[in-house]
Amino acid sequence: MWEAQCIRCFLTAALCVGCSGLSLTTPTSRIFGRVGGDVTFDVSPNPSNVVLQTVTWTLNNTNMVVSSAGSTVGYGQGYEGRAHLNTMTGSLSLFRLTLRDSGQYNVSIGTTEGGSTSGSVTLQVLDPVSVPTIQSNVTNPVEFNDTVTLTCTASGSDVSYRWFNGSSEVSDTQRIHLSADKRTLTISGVLRSDDGPFYCYVYNHVSNGTSKPFNLNVKYGPDLPILSVSPNKSVYAAGSSLILQCSAQSNPTAQYQWFLNGTSLNKRSQELKIRNIQVDQAGNYTCWAFNDVTLRYAAVHRVIDVREPVSDVTIQPPPEKPTEKKNFSLTCKAEHAHSFLWLKDGNSLDTNGTISLLNNNQTLSFLPLLQSYSGTYTCMASNIVSNKTSKEYTLVMNISTGQQLLTTEQIAAIAVCSALLVLAVTALVIFLLMRHRRSNAGSSKSSSPTAKPEDALVYTTPTFLKEPGDRKTTQNADPNTQYANISKQPQVQSNTVTEYAELRRK
Repeated sequence: MWEAQCIRCFLTAALCVGCSGLSLTTPTSRIFGRVGGDVTFDVSPNPSNVVLQTVTWTLNNTNMVVSSAGSTVGYGQGYEGRAHLNTMTGSLSLFRLTLRDSGQYNVSIGTTEGGSTSGSVTLQVLDPVSVPTIQSNVTNPVEFNDTVTLTCTASGSDVSYRWFNGSSEVSDTQRIHLSADKRTLTISGVLRSDDGPFYCYVYNHVSNGTSKPFNLNVKYGPDLPILSVSPNKSVYAAGSSLILQCSAQSNPTAQYQWFLNGTSLNKRSQELKIRNIQVDQAGNYTCWAFNDVTLRYAAVHRVIDVREPVSDVTIQPPPEKPTEKKNFSLTCKAEHAHSFLWLKDGNSLDTNGTISLLNNNQTLSFLPLLQSYSGTYTCMASNIVSNKTSKEYTLVMNISTGQQLLTTEQIAAIAVCSALLVLAVTALVIFLLMRHRRSNAGSSKSSSPTAKPEDALVYTTPTFLKEPGDRKTTQNADPNTQYANISKQPQVQSNTVTEYAELRRK
């Protein structure tokens, strides 16, 4: 851009002079040329139809550049082939400029009508600027510690400097200072945000150039690390697995080390994997980050809480059997449980006036037990990491009948005793019948009187069924005598079968 503008200046530059009968105009009294370039001093006679008789150009009023008289043109030493005079207008062009071409150029013009004029213009020939380079006084600046000075170097004539950080031009601030010629840029207490890229832009009136981007490799950190845990939970169940990951902003990349309750785990990676964690591995985990250039440390902590999961969930009834209209309770036992939930037939249990929960819901109490409470009960035991449900307990109660409550076992015992009693009485009846028959056989052989109808054989209570006092007097008696005594007491007749029936009813 600057070079294009300067070229236009060279092509439009002209003299500013004045005289009677001839005028020359120009926008500026100084023009610039670059080494190796071209420049033209334009002269515009007014009126345009004037005929030039003589034209002379000199450098610094001493060195003749070119002179003409009519159509004859002569060039000074060193300008042959590098200069050209337009005899019609008096304009001078110089080619392949050198630094020695700089100076004040004077022109004198005479016309055929005898008029004359003169003027001057200054030419400054400049070396074009080279592509600039940036150098830093510090190779690895440390954030907050170092002061960095950047120096821009470029060849060329009359070089000017400008600095850019990215697309923004750098100016003086509290931390940043530019030298008087703006060739150097000083940053005090360098920050990581000062990393660039920096550009140095150089220019003069004939050329310009921009450096390659320069980045400051500012060393910093580690910042306070960030510790993440996957899965992210407040409490972990014993036997589970988790991954701790530590990250900290740092240049160069930080090194990491892990500690548990202040004791090194000999883990020096960014990630700590724990498989099958146990309760004794709970505690304060610390990640230390270290930068071996800045020699700085930073740490972050995370408390890992580990709990045993719920186990061994059972429902324990009391020793006594559940009986209707009596108090009854069920207790839920579990390892590592903190809360309990009772279910009846798979649904949440509604408590009412006769059902209550005691001991932090661990005990289910029936005050009293009603028939409607029959069903299947389960207990869900929970803690912060798990829950577990017991096996089903089926509540079957003994039913109350009137004032006497018979259990299933009691009813079965009564049935067995009744069966045994029937067998015993049957055996007794058979024994007495056989004995009676033997007694009749003996009587028919003796001369006993003929039996009367009212003396007919009747059954009475056997001797061994009488009271213990009676049994003593008859224990050794003759069977025939006993039978005779029985036959002589018709007033105490009793049917043995009838007595047995009455005994059963009792």
